[in-house]
Amino acid sequence: MAPMSDDSPQPATPEIVVAGPEHLDGLVACHRASFSRHGNVIMGLGKGLLRSHCRFYIERADAICVVALDAQGRVTGFVLGGSPDLQRRFVRQHAVHMALAMLLRAPFNASLRRRLWAAVRRVAGRAGRCLGLVRQEASPEPAVTEPEGRWGTLYMIGTRRDARGQGIGEALMRRFDEEAARQGFRTMRLVTKAQNEVAARLYARAGWQKVGSVGDLDTYERKVGGLPSSPSA
Repeated sequence: MAPMSDDSPQPATPEIVVAGPEHLDGLVACHRASFSRHGNVIMGLGKGLLRSHCRFYIERADAICVVALDAQGRVTGFVLGGSPDLQRRFVRQHAVHMALAMLLRAPFNASLRRRLWAAVRRVAGRAGRCLGLVRQEASPEPAVTEPEGRWGTLYMIGTRRDARGQGIGEALMRRFDEEAARQGFRTMRLVTKAQNEVAARLYARAGWQKVGSVGDLDTYERKVGGLPSSPSA
C-alpha cells in the first residue's frame, strides 16, 4: 500500500518587514489579539494610548518596529525596540493622558491597581529618603550593569494567538537583529518576568543569555549579529 500523502494546507511563510504608517491599524489589532487586556499595561489604558504607542515606535528614527504579514497582508506578529530611553520618552510625552487613564480604569483592572500601588510606594520611598524619614537599605541583589558600546532594548514581542506555532517569533527575532545592526547597536537587552517560561525558551533559541535578575524580573542580553538572515530581508 502506498503511503498516504498529507494534503492539508500548510501555513505560508510570513513576510517580515519594517513597519510603516500603512501597518498602524494592523499593528494595533495584532497587539490586541496577542495579549490579555489585563496583562498588558498599554492595552489596559485604552485603544487611543495603544495606537499612540504603536505610532511612536513606527515613527522614531532610533526605534525598531518589525511586523510579520500573512498571505492576506494581516499583521500576525510584531517586535518593538530600539534606544533604551524610548519607553521613558513615550511616557513623558503622554504622562497626563496615562495618569488619567490609570485612575479611571484602575478600579476595573487588577493589573493597573498593582502598578499604581507600586508607583505610590516608589514615590513615597524616594520622598522619605530625601527627608531622612526612611533609611537607605542596601539592595540584596546587585544591579545589572550597562553593556559596553551602543546598546538598545527589545521592548516587546507578540504573536496573534491564532498564528502561534509557525515560527513567527523566531523570524521576527532575526529581522530585529538585522535592524539593530543596521542602526549601529552592538548589544541588545530585554527584561521579562522570571516565570515566563515560553518566552525564555524563545530567547534561548535566538541566542539571548540571562545576565541578571531584580525581583521577579530577568534581564537577557545578546550581541547583535550572528543570527541567520531572514528570507525576506
